Amino acid sequence: MRPTRRPTSLGFTGLLGLLVVAAVAAGQGRSLADPPGGAAVAAPPITVDAMVDGPPLTGGGPPIASWRPGRDAWVEWRGGGAERALFEVDAATGAATRLVGDADVAGVRGADEAQMPMRGIGRTGPPSHLWARDGEVVVLPVGGDVVAVDLVRGTRARLTRTRSPITDVVPSPAGDAVAFSRDGELWVGRAGPDGPVETRRTFDGGDDLLNATLDWVYPEELDVTSAIQWSPDGARLAFLRLDERRVPKVAVGDPMPLHGATTLQRYPKAGDPNPVPSVCVVGCDTGAPTPLALGRGDEVYVPWFRWTPDGRHVLVAVMPRDQKSVEVVRCDPSGGATTVLWRDEDPRWVDVPDPPRFLADGTAIVRSRRGGWWRLWRVRLDDGTATPLTPDGEDAGRMLAVDERAGAVFYAAERRATLRAAVARTTLAGGPVTLVTDGEASHTASFASTGRVFLDDASRLDRPSRHSVRRADGTVLREVGDATTPAWTAAALPAPTLVRLAGEPELVATVRRPRAFDPARRWPVVFHVYGGPGSRLVRDAFDGGLFDAVLAEAGFVVVRVDGRGTSGRGKDHEAAVAGRLGTCEVEDLVAAVDRLAAEPWFDRARVGVWGWSYGGTFAALAAGKAPDTFRAAAAVAPVTDWRLYDTIYTERYMGRPDARADAYREAAATTHAKDVRGALLLAHGLADDNVHAQNTWWMVKALVAAGRPFDLQVYPEKGHGLEGNDTRRHVHRRVLDHFVRSLGAGPR
Repeated sequence: MRPTRRPTSLGFTGLLGLLVVAAVAAGQGRSLADPPGGAAVAAPPITVDAMVDGPPLTGGGPPIASWRPGRDAWVEWRGGGAERALFEVDAATGAATRLVGDADVAGVRGADEAQMPMRGIGRTGPPSHLWARDGEVVVLPVGGDVVAVDLVRGTRARLTRTRSPITDVVPSPAGDAVAFSRDGELWVGRAGPDGPVETRRTFDGGDDLLNATLDWVYPEELDVTSAIQWSPDGARLAFLRLDERRVPKVAVGDPMPLHGATTLQRYPKAGDPNPVPSVCVVGCDTGAPTPLALGRGDEVYVPWFRWTPDGRHVLVAVMPRDQKSVEVVRCDPSGGATTVLWRDEDPRWVDVPDPPRFLADGTAIVRSRRGGWWRLWRVRLDDGTATPLTPDGEDAGRMLAVDERAGAVFYAAERRATLRAAVARTTLAGGPVTLVTDGEASHTASFASTGRVFLDDASRLDRPSRHSVRRADGTVLREVGDATTPAWTAAALPAPTLVRLAGEPELVATVRRPRAFDPARRWPVVFHVYGGPGSRLVRDAFDGGLFDAVLAEAGFVVVRVDGRGTSGRGKDHEAAVAGRLGTCEVEDLVAAVDRLAAEPWFDRARVGVWGWSYGGTFAALAAGKAPDTFRAAAAVAPVTDWRLYDTIYTERYMGRPDARADAYREAAATTHAKDVRGALLLAHGLADDNVHAQNTWWMVKALVAAGRPFDLQVYPEKGHGLEGNDTRRHVHRRVLDHFVRSLGAGPR
């Protein structure tokens, strides 16, 4: 259950009393889209139908597909159908050059060959293109196969002739071959004189033993994006093997076929046996795989592994099942001795350091949460000596780029005083940190691999994104787009407001008022929640989600709150939830209600809460644990008992259920179902392979046993995201109607 940002609320200004108000736009929150002088605009209504089916209110940024390695240029797809092609765009000038198109590679497969789907990993789809040989070769999927196009020599080569879907395609450094996974086995494909030649490199894989293939839980909870790594010389492959034979199978039912159907999914629930990981090395053409000596037994996780640039070692992150420590070990590819290079530990839970960014001098930059704050460290690969590059007491976000010639490291940062993101710069020797971007907006950046230029996205809660190309020092080279559209201007949505709710702990929130808001009248309030470790809902950055606006248009004030457990304020703040998910989150949500209730517009008798995924868990818990506070709740795809969720996420924060039965019981919404007194809506997709619909069935049983009424909405054939416009429209209408019926819309 990776932290997910739900659509951001817009808000209002003028809060008094307990609130410390941070106005996010000049004129105390007036939207930049409002007409000069505040003249009225005949704005179209914001409805569920308009949200799902209507044109977007804001535009997007440049359609960048990737940065071309080694160049200050990105690539983007242009055209449609047979005319679709990949163009290189010079970042500084905007000059575009056609590189290769679908028509150029369409003839590599025979007309009689069946189209074969290519699979993605986890939540991501298959790649549209991949780079090799420092940007000189681009690898393209064609009909389920792979074609390498040499942009320097002007040649193309088909590298695979697949008979079943492939995944995790990884080009060799030279671009003359690809490694990939098919049917649980590792393969290598390359061009031959008579067509593509595929070489099978493992022979014991299948549904239960996955070679170079990822299961469900590794991409979902450890953000693993590949199970294959080429050695720098292209002669060997390191790959992840997952032995799933002990992992229980979960039945995900499909009631739509005449006689029903069931899919069996390998899914380790809290306390269950896990997949057993190992990392092996094998020659790309010959030889048997050699397991690396990780030396930590079977009860471990392997979040990532990387070859060192000299090819002499493989670095592997190894984490024991209790997730209270993590080691980066340096392994001999031939299976010899292993050395611990880096170790982090935390008695609550440990956060996995990012994979290293190797430097030319044999050191590497690693982002780690050692000491309670995310920091960048420069690490010697011979003895693990680490030097901090960023200061203690503030989080360094993900590393954005390194320019070794300039001795500069760029990373994402955030100003806690304003909750605005920035691009920060430090040196490879550490020292002072400077902000490359201004503090007038939140800035997110995508850097070229050179570290010399970046594409900047600048926004605020009240202002859609503005995109520009900048030099590494922040100087604007050119403006490349503004997401503000005539539709956005015509909508004239009330400006968002960021507020701080004074007290202990301090809570940050956004509040969105209805268009016709009158602070002298009392309004129903709906809290839109997510919660959970590492999550964030409250930032001074634009989010184009519209359902909060739909609720506001219908006559509700919509509030979002980040309390304990959320990210951005250090490990101690986040780890307040350790061993007790849903406890302090509900306490802080109730505290937010109490603090806001001092305002004359806040109708304490008409308060609701809703959320999706972890937010659905949060909403279901709030309904049972704080029934005097919340008159209505809507929980979409909730975890209602943590014994039903996966090992990696659940045990990280709760420990094992057999050792902490009381904590699991207290954290389960089913435990508190007997105390629900308000109107409760449960919604779930029956094909949800993430949070299984079993969670909602357990909640239904508990509510029935307690004699509590509830509303239930199920969606056959739909997964965790309730995919499809019809389904999205329906579930949002149900949530809206639920609050209209149970709270009443508009002021009193």
